Amino acid sequence: MMDPKKYDELIEQEEYFSEKYGFVISVDHTNGPDSHYFTDREIHNVAMTVFGDTYVVRNHLVFRSDAKGAFYKQIDAITSARIQLVDYFKEIEAKGFMSYDEEYAFITCGGLEDLRLSETLSQDLAYVGWLDMRRRDFAEIQ
Repeated sequence: MMDPKKYDELIEQEEYFSEKYGFVISVDHTNGPDSHYFTDREIHNVAMTVFGDTYVVRNHLVFRSDAKGAFYKQIDAITSARIQLVDYFKEIEAKGFMSYDEEYAFITCGGLEDLRLSETLSQDLAYVGWLDMRRRDFAEIQ
Protein backbone atom coordinates (compact mmCIF):
# COMPACT_ATOMS: atom_id res chain seq x y z
CA MET A 1 0.00 0.00 0.00
CA MET A 2 1.20 3.49 -0.84
CA ASP A 3 2.09 6.04 1.81
CA PRO A 4 -0.99 8.28 2.36
CA LYS A 5 1.02 11.47 1.66
CA LYS A 6 2.29 10.05 -1.63
CA TYR A 7 -1.24 8.95 -2.51
CA ASP A 8 -2.51 12.49 -1.85
CA GLU A 9 0.25 13.84 -4.12
CA LEU A 10 -0.80 11.34 -6.79
CA ILE A 11 -4.42 12.54 -6.56
CA GLU A 12 -3.27 16.18 -6.81
CA GLN A 13 -1.23 15.38 -9.92
CA GLU A 14 -4.19 13.56 -11.47
CA GLU A 15 -6.44 16.57 -10.79
CA TYR A 16 -3.81 18.95 -12.21
CA PHE A 17 -3.57 17.00 -15.47
CA SER A 18 -7.34 16.58 -15.64
CA GLU A 19 -7.79 20.34 -15.46
CA LYS A 20 -4.89 21.11 -17.80
CA TYR A 21 -5.90 18.68 -20.56
CA GLY A 22 -9.66 18.92 -19.97
CA PHE A 23 -10.57 15.29 -19.44
CA VAL A 24 -12.83 13.23 -17.23
CA ILE A 25 -12.20 9.71 -16.00
CA SER A 26 -14.52 6.75 -15.91
CA VAL A 27 -13.46 4.01 -13.50
CA ASP A 28 -14.53 0.39 -13.92
CA HIS A 29 -13.78 -2.07 -11.15
CA THR A 30 -14.09 -5.82 -11.43
CA ASN A 31 -13.12 -8.56 -9.07
CA GLY A 32 -13.03 -12.30 -9.26
CA PRO A 33 -11.50 -15.37 -7.68
CA ASP A 34 -7.76 -15.91 -7.74
CA SER A 35 -7.58 -18.52 -10.48
CA HIS A 36 -3.78 -18.47 -10.65
CA TYR A 37 -2.85 -19.39 -7.09
CA PHE A 38 -6.30 -20.70 -6.13
CA THR A 39 -6.46 -18.81 -2.87
CA ASP A 40 -9.70 -17.77 -1.20
CA ARG A 41 -8.88 -14.15 -1.99
CA GLU A 42 -10.29 -12.08 -4.82
CA ILE A 43 -8.28 -10.33 -7.49
CA HIS A 44 -9.22 -6.69 -8.16
CA ASN A 45 -8.88 -5.06 -11.58
CA VAL A 46 -9.43 -1.41 -12.38
CA ALA A 47 -9.70 0.22 -15.79
CA MET A 48 -9.56 4.02 -15.91
CA THR A 49 -10.86 5.39 -19.22
CA VAL A 50 -10.01 9.00 -20.06
CA PHE A 51 -12.48 11.06 -22.11
CA GLY A 52 -11.84 14.52 -23.54
CA ASP A 53 -11.49 16.70 -26.61
CA THR A 54 -7.78 17.45 -26.68
CA TYR A 55 -5.41 15.66 -29.03
CA VAL A 56 -3.75 13.63 -26.29
CA VAL A 57 -7.01 12.09 -25.04
CA ARG A 58 -9.03 11.95 -28.27
CA ASN A 59 -8.86 8.14 -28.49
CA HIS A 60 -10.24 7.47 -24.99
CA LEU A 61 -7.11 6.19 -23.30
CA VAL A 62 -7.45 3.25 -20.95
CA PHE A 63 -5.11 2.61 -18.02
CA ARG A 64 -5.49 -0.90 -16.57
CA SER A 65 -4.25 -2.06 -13.20
CA ASP A 66 -3.69 -5.59 -14.50
CA ALA A 67 -1.00 -4.27 -16.85
CA LYS A 68 1.23 -4.11 -13.77
CA GLY A 69 0.16 -7.35 -12.07
CA ALA A 70 -2.64 -8.70 -9.91
CA PHE A 71 -3.96 -6.98 -6.80
CA TYR A 72 -5.75 -8.43 -3.79
CA LYS A 73 -6.82 -4.96 -2.57
CA GLN A 74 -9.04 -2.59 -4.50
CA ILE A 75 -7.00 0.46 -3.42
CA ASP A 76 -3.81 -1.12 -4.79
CA ALA A 77 -5.48 -1.74 -8.16
CA ILE A 78 -6.75 1.85 -8.29
CA THR A 79 -3.33 3.18 -7.30
CA SER A 80 -1.64 1.17 -10.05
CA ALA A 81 -3.96 2.60 -12.71
CA ARG A 82 -3.56 6.13 -11.32
CA ILE A 83 0.22 5.90 -11.40
CA GLN A 84 0.08 4.86 -15.07
CA LEU A 85 -2.24 7.78 -15.87
CA VAL A 86 -0.06 10.35 -14.10
CA ASP A 87 3.13 8.96 -15.69
CA TYR A 88 1.52 9.21 -19.15
CA PHE A 89 0.54 12.84 -18.65
CA LYS A 90 3.95 13.75 -17.22
CA GLU A 91 5.42 12.44 -20.48
CA ILE A 92 2.84 14.35 -22.55
CA GLU A 93 3.59 17.56 -20.64
CA ALA A 94 7.34 17.07 -21.09
CA LYS A 95 6.84 16.72 -24.85
CA GLY A 96 5.11 20.10 -24.86
CA PHE A 97 1.59 19.20 -25.93
CA MET A 98 -0.80 22.11 -25.54
CA SER A 99 -3.31 22.30 -22.72
CA TYR A 100 -7.06 22.28 -23.35
CA ASP A 101 -7.18 26.09 -23.11
CA GLU A 102 -4.25 26.53 -25.52
CA GLU A 103 -5.76 24.14 -28.06
CA TYR A 104 -9.13 25.88 -27.76
CA ALA A 105 -7.53 29.31 -28.29
CA PHE A 106 -5.64 28.06 -31.33
CA ILE A 107 -8.68 26.34 -32.87
CA THR A 108 -10.99 29.30 -32.36
CA CYS A 109 -8.76 32.26 -33.20
CA GLY A 110 -5.05 31.49 -33.41
CA GLY A 111 -2.98 31.15 -36.55
CA LEU A 112 -0.80 28.19 -37.41
CA GLU A 113 2.10 30.63 -37.41
CA ASP A 114 1.20 31.44 -33.79
CA LEU A 115 1.60 27.81 -32.84
CA ARG A 116 4.66 27.36 -30.68
CA LEU A 117 5.51 23.70 -30.53
CA SER A 118 8.52 22.08 -29.04
CA GLU A 119 11.00 20.70 -31.55
CA THR A 120 9.63 17.22 -30.89
CA LEU A 121 6.05 18.26 -31.63
CA SER A 122 6.94 20.29 -34.70
CA GLN A 123 7.94 16.96 -36.25
CA ASP A 124 4.56 15.47 -35.29
CA LEU A 125 2.61 16.13 -38.47
CA ALA A 126 -0.39 14.21 -37.13
CA TYR A 127 -0.73 16.70 -34.26
CA VAL A 128 -0.33 19.76 -36.47
CA GLY A 129 -2.76 18.28 -39.00
CA TRP A 130 -5.31 17.49 -36.28
CA LEU A 131 -5.13 21.06 -34.95
CA ASP A 132 -5.52 22.48 -38.45
CA MET A 133 -8.49 20.20 -39.21
CA ARG A 134 -10.23 21.19 -35.95
CA ARG A 135 -9.63 24.84 -36.79
CA ARG A 136 -11.16 24.46 -40.27
CA ASP A 137 -14.15 22.62 -38.78
CA PHE A 138 -14.65 25.45 -36.31
CA ALA A 139 -14.44 28.06 -39.08
CA GLU A 140 -17.11 26.21 -41.09
CA ILE A 141 -19.45 26.19 -38.11
CA GLN A 142 -19.01 29.94 -37.67
